[in-house]
Amino acid sequence: MITTDSVLLAHEAASACRGGLAFDLGTGAGEVPRLVSELNGSMVWIGLDTCPDSLRLSRDAVLPVLAGVGQVPALFPGRIADLVTANPPYLVSGSGRPCPDPLREGARRGGPLLLYMFVFAAAHLLKPGGVFLLTFRWGAARDVETAVRASGIRLSRIVRHGRTGLLTGLGRPA
Repeated sequence: MITTDSVLLAHEAASACRGGLAFDLGTGAGEVPRLVSELNGSMVWIGLDTCPDSLRLSRDAVLPVLAGVGQVPALFPGRIADLVTANPPYLVSGSGRPCPDPLREGARRGGPLLLYMFVFAAAHLLKPGGVFLLTFRWGAARDVETAVRASGIRLSRIVRHGRTGLLTGLGRPA
C-alpha cells in the first residue's frame, strides 16, 4: 500500500542518490524501493522487515531480508550503503486505538526504543557521506533529532510535510 510517507521517502531518495547500494529498513511491501526504481533504476535495494507476509509482497524491486533492525550489525558489514531509508512505527505498543488490519497495526507500533534501533542500524550501514532519509510523526521531532545526533549521523535537514516530518542525515566521515 502506498502511503504519504512512502511517496515522501521515494521522492527524496530518487534525487538523493544516483546509484549504488540502498537499504529500506522496515520495508514492508517494498513500496519505497519500487517507487524509487520507477524514477531511478540504478539502485540495488535490500529491504529488511520482520513480517514474512509483507516481504512476500515486496515484488522485484527489493532483495528481501527477514530480520529486525537490531540484527543489522550481525548481518551486514558497516559502511556499505550509499542510501538508507526508514519509516519506523510512529506509536508505542499499547497506546492509542488499534488498527483493524493486523499488517498495518504491526507497521504502526513498536517498543519505546525502536526509533533508536532504526537510527543506529542506519548509522552502521551508511558509508561516509551516504544519505539517510527518515519519516516520522512531526510531534516526535525532538526525539528523532536526539536519536540521530546520538548515532553519529550528521543532521542535514528536517522538513515538515503536514503531520509528517522528513529528516535527511549524512553518514559520519571516515
